[in-house]
Amino acid sequence: MKNTVLIIIISLFSINALAQIDASGGLDEKLSFGLKLGVGSSIISFNDARYDQISSNGLGHFSAFLNKPITNKFALQAGLSYTDRGFSALEQPSATNPFAQTMLDLRLFYLEIPINGVFKLPLGKGKVVLGGGPYIGYALDGSVEKLTTDFSSSSFIYKEEERKLAYGNKTTDDFKKTDVGFNFLAGYQFRKGWLLNINYAQGIQNILPKELITNDEKAINTALHFCVGYEF
Repeated sequence: MKNTVLIIIISLFSINALAQIDASGGLDEKLSFGLKLGVGSSIISFNDARYDQISSNGLGHFSAFLNKPITNKFALQAGLSYTDRGFSALEQPSATNPFAQTMLDLRLFYLEIPINGVFKLPLGKGKVVLGGGPYIGYALDGSVEKLTTDFSSSSFIYKEEERKLAYGNKTTDDFKKTDVGFNFLAGYQFRKGWLLNINYAQGIQNILPKELITNDEKAINTALHFCVGYEF
C-alpha cells in the first residue's frame, strides 16, 4: 500500500510539473505525442515452491505517451500503456494423485501509467534515448488455462480447463488489482521521429492477495519489451 501511494504521488507530481512547464513555455520545443507497439516476455517470480519449471510468457505491449523537453537533452514522458504479464509452469503434484501432471498458462492484462525521465543524447542523425521512472498498473482482465495429464492408468487421461482470474485481497482472489514498480528504457530515436526501444519493467509490490499471505509469500512482476514507435 505504501508503494502504491508513493508511486501515485510521484506520478501526479510529474504530470503536474510537465503541465506547468508546458504552460510556461520554458523551451522552444513543444509538447509532443508518440505511440509504441512491442512484443516481449514476462514472468511472475514466487519466493516459494508452489510451481515447478516456471518459464516466461510471450506478451504484447501498446502505449501512447506525451513528451515534454525540460532541457535540450532531457525530457519528461507521461504515458498510458496496455500490456500483459504472466508465466507458464508445472503445478506441484498433489498428495491425492502424485501421477497427475498439470501445466498452466497464466496471463494478467494491465492498464499502466508510466512516468519517465528521459535523456536524449545526439548520435549520428538521431539521438540515443536512456531513461526510466515509476509506473502504476491496474488489472483489467486475466485468465488461467490448465492442462492436466493423469498417468495413473495405462490410458492417459487429459483434462482441460480455463477460467478468469479474480482480483482483490481475499482468499478467493488470485492477485491484487494493482501493481507498482519501475521501468527502464534504452533505444534510438531517428531524426524523422521513428523510435526503437528496449523497455525493462520491474515490479516492487507483492501482487498476492493480503488474505492469502500466511508465511511472507511473495509474487513479483517482471517484463522485457522490444518496441518500435513514432513520435509526432
